[in-house]
Amino acid sequence: MIAARETSSRSILPPRLYAAYGCTALLAHVVLLAYGAAVHSPVWDEIGHLPSGIVQWKYDAWELYRVNPPLVRMWATLPLLATDAPAHVRPLVSPDARIRTEFVIGKEFIDRYGSRAFEYFTLARWACIPLSVLGGVVCWRWSAEWYGRNAGLVAVTLWSFCPNLLGHGQLMTPDAGASALALAAVYAYWKWLEKPSAARMFLAGLALGAAELAKFTLLAFYGVLPLLWLVWVWRAAPRESRAALLRPLAQLMGLVLISVFVVNLGYGFSGTGKRLGDFTFYSETLTGHERGTGIGPGNRFANSVWGQLPVPVPEHFLTGVDLQKVDFERGLWSYLRGRWEPTGWWYYYLYALAVKTPVGVLFLAVLAAARSISATARGLHWSRDIILLAPALGILALVSSQTGMNHHMRYVLPALPFLLVWTSRAGQLLDAVPAGWARRIQACAVLGMLAWSVASSLWVYPHSLSYFNELAGGPKNGHFHLTDSNIDWAQDLLKLRDWVHNHPDAKMDGFAYFPGHLIDPGLIGLPSTPPPSDPRWTMKPADTTDDELGPQPGWYALGVTRLRERDRRFEYFLRFEPAAMAGYGIYIYQVSEEDAARVRRELGLPALPPNDARRATRRPASALTEGHHVRNG
Repeated sequence: MIAARETSSRSILPPRLYAAYGCTALLAHVVLLAYGAAVHSPVWDEIGHLPSGIVQWKYDAWELYRVNPPLVRMWATLPLLATDAPAHVRPLVSPDARIRTEFVIGKEFIDRYGSRAFEYFTLARWACIPLSVLGGVVCWRWSAEWYGRNAGLVAVTLWSFCPNLLGHGQLMTPDAGASALALAAVYAYWKWLEKPSAARMFLAGLALGAAELAKFTLLAFYGVLPLLWLVWVWRAAPRESRAALLRPLAQLMGLVLISVFVVNLGYGFSGTGKRLGDFTFYSETLTGHERGTGIGPGNRFANSVWGQLPVPVPEHFLTGVDLQKVDFERGLWSYLRGRWEPTGWWYYYLYALAVKTPVGVLFLAVLAAARSISATARGLHWSRDIILLAPALGILALVSSQTGMNHHMRYVLPALPFLLVWTSRAGQLLDAVPAGWARRIQACAVLGMLAWSVASSLWVYPHSLSYFNELAGGPKNGHFHLTDSNIDWAQDLLKLRDWVHNHPDAKMDGFAYFPGHLIDPGLIGLPSTPPPSDPRWTMKPADTTDDELGPQPGWYALGVTRLRERDRRFEYFLRFEPAAMAGYGIYIYQVSEEDAARVRRELGLPALPPNDARRATRRPASALTEGHHVRNG
């Protein structure tokens, strides 16, 4: 058994207020998520997830969006089955599993329902709020059990107002739900470790299986959790009772088997038991093809003894892992701090966490580290730190090792809850507030950092997806550090619509956002014509004239991801100061004649002809079309 709690469990609040505060914080979390879900437009991945979830309910088909397990999207789309949303969703599947037909179906869905489709996305988002509340409850309870009630108050506050959990918790994508389920799974596992029993084994197996159905990243737990058991055995079990470990070992195996059963149940046992040699794989790891050979699909196990083995997981679970591996192996250009590279960086996710975590939380983490070092120096048990940090580090290590592509901090979001619980131990400094000035100063520091983190998050809300901390320059400077889902995932289209409605004199001459081909801006009254392109655009048509390139006077709106694209199509807009913003994901520019002339000179472009002549010779929008981007998982 782990040693007793390090400090007193006395709360700085009376018992009734302690419970009331935690429930109020979680209620605030619900309200923040519900409002944020209602005011933001669908983001890229949601456009594929929503129809995929409906297809899986309606047709029992699992081919769509295989790069993510189905639990969260099926949970999100369950309420939609009572509406007319499923009526026009078809199970379109390509023979080549690498072709992402879910986005074709998603575009059809939005085109069919128009702006009413946004209401269905909001309903699906609201359905996911209980998952985030579950994570908040576990975070609160776990911290209070280990570090005392004051730490529990810190934990529930950190969870409820975490900008990254708020940003992704507003969506129906699996990242926030997977984060909550991951925390619940390891908490249940810890309860089993603490006191092994059949009931606790069963609950831990169910929780682990649910987590595996939420995100493939959590496959890391099948390596991390047995290692935690070994550490626990080595530290806690007396040498003379090693034989008594056979029963817990059997329960550990049973726990894993229960989780695998849950995974199979989640897929309706589709393809379970298929021979390994009968699969068609695409990744280099599972085909055995060398990088760059250009060889198509295959199976490295087909002619080996391993190929005869039945696979104990659903067919589309394994092929989904394979397709996700393809994304990381093929090497996609990645962006970080103004640089594009053909592959990523091992430190990308550490950097992303550093710039997207509130500064107050970072300071509390330093205090927590000091508490941890102090506890170890006093001879107290260090197993708690291992239990919390090993899953987080396992997720970070797994994702950081895949340097073929770095686009999304959300890939390591499931590591964040463990770090929040561990950070909450800084709340132990509130346990003895009356005892001396040093303690009072420490307590004030904890409360100050906690208040700073909450205020920093709420200052950006409801645009939490675009959050960057003060050290990074805030969300206005966020696109310098990171792009894509880290700041602009097309979530601010409705904000731009409202801005245009409130400024009728600002006639939009052009608009471009990322991804520009999935939602027609005309559905919500926005222009579909892109702004003039930069002369350095690497993909411009050969017959483009200088008069069609570079800045021209008018009103333009640009998603900030488009500002930083590798093809430099709209890079010249970085030379202008935005006149306004729609959220933090879309910049609105009013380019005057003088500003256009200045930047054209800087770019070496000829002066523009008179305004009347420009209108007469302007090429139709279809002549300079929006590019269709390849999407990763």
